[in-house]
Amino acid sequence: MQASLLDASMQHLPGRSHGARVAHRVLDLPPRRVRRLRPGAVQLAGLTVAMPPDPGGRASTGTFSGILWRDANQAAIDDVRSIVEQHGGVIELSGIHNVGRMVRMMPPDPEAAAALGEWLERADSLLDASALDLSRADLSGADLAMALLTQTVLRNTKLVGTDLYRAHLEGAVLDEADLSAASLVKVELDEASLRGATVNEADLGSASLWAVDARSASFRATRLDGASLIDVRLEGADLTNASVRETSLKATLDEHTVVRGLSGTLFGPAVIDQAGARREINGPELEQWLNSRGASVRVLEPRLGDITYYAKFSKGYSRSNPQGIVRRRMVNGVAHDEAFTRNLRWEPTEYLRLYELGHNEVDHAEISEAEAAAFIKTLFQLVSRR
Repeated sequence: MQASLLDASMQHLPGRSHGARVAHRVLDLPPRRVRRLRPGAVQLAGLTVAMPPDPGGRASTGTFSGILWRDANQAAIDDVRSIVEQHGGVIELSGIHNVGRMVRMMPPDPEAAAALGEWLERADSLLDASALDLSRADLSGADLAMALLTQTVLRNTKLVGTDLYRAHLEGAVLDEADLSAASLVKVELDEASLRGATVNEADLGSASLWAVDARSASFRATRLDGASLIDVRLEGADLTNASVRETSLKATLDEHTVVRGLSGTLFGPAVIDQAGARREINGPELEQWLNSRGASVRVLEPRLGDITYYAKFSKGYSRSNPQGIVRRRMVNGVAHDEAFTRNLRWEPTEYLRLYELGHNEVDHAEISEAEAAAFIKTLFQLVSRR
């Protein structure tokens, strides 16, 4: 008796009867081959099975979503792949959302592995692995959009093709990690470490990198369009064929920084470290320094930043008596949102971005700079009375 790994979940293209027969022949496997599959941790919902063409030259594809494994293991996926490929088929990851809830290899750290296991079981949750050690895990292809990875250790972790859209990686350690082809759009990487990391062909569009150590990191063919790289260390980094568009590149470069093929537009200034002597350059001088090393960039004139203030209020509060204030600073076209906190200083906030995404339990209204200053003065007075 044969155990089908496919059952009714295989949806073939119309008119591909030969391909359908081949697919069922390949994937209706003897139980002994099923038992060979090592325990894994992902539901393979959305693996695309592409079968060879029929005699008339017509191909067939289907969706493979019938297996649920409990512990992530790349070998399990490889077993299925080898079985299909023995019959001339091909398995590829598709763009189906469920495919992203996967862990190809668990980290050695038991607490981190438990957090990943819980995330796998709860289909409606975002990953929260803040301050955990995910070193040497393989999260390639996973959907980690908006994940909470603040101060997480991801040393030597594989994140190839991983979706990290708007993920929080402040203070994370990504040394020697592989983020090739990852989506890092609007990711928060402030004060993270990327020393020796591979970020080739990744998309860091509108990403925030402040005080990041990216020495000797590889950004070959990486998209940095609209990203904000402030006080970033790029000594020895490889930016070959990377693209920039109105990118804030206020970084430290040295003679070992490779910029060949770097193209687009950016804002300075940059700091050049030459044999320990550091100097800041901008404008035509920065442009000449980069382009003389094989880049093709234009350094833009700095734009003055506009600041908009908002009062936050919900039930019991009002515009004139807010529960807090936030501001949005535009720096070279990049939005920086901050809230005035109980620490009596402006600190980064996600409030405005979350509001734009529909999380609007707390409302806000635009106020003047004078109104914001009055609120801050009142707050200082209240603190001084305590």
